[in-house]
Amino acid sequence: MNPFRYQHEKLGDAVSALLQPDVPFERRLAIALGEFSLAFHQGTPSDSALEYYLKIKEIMGEGNFEERAKTLTAIQRSRVVSAFWELDRKVSRDYYTYEVHR
Repeated sequence: MNPFRYQHEKLGDAVSALLQPDVPFERRLAIALGEFSLAFHQGTPSDSALEYYLKIKEIMGEGNFEERAKTLTAIQRSRVVSAFWELDRKVSRDYYTYEVHR
């Protein structure tokens, strides 16, 4: 069983949420952060993905995600979306390159 499967699935859902054109940004980000929380509720990402995981945590802080999203500057919005994109890429790489060593 690939240990990155659940993270890969949930981050894919997060990125999909961020791409919804008919939903306000604050709501899209809140949905993406919900998926982010689910992806890592049992542990942190690999070393290669940790930088972007921590960047999202730093920008978003604690509390109500939708309310926090309303307070983000344009630069913070760009950085958090970029961090999601990079985190998804790193976790996808972990998922697709994982090999079972027996």
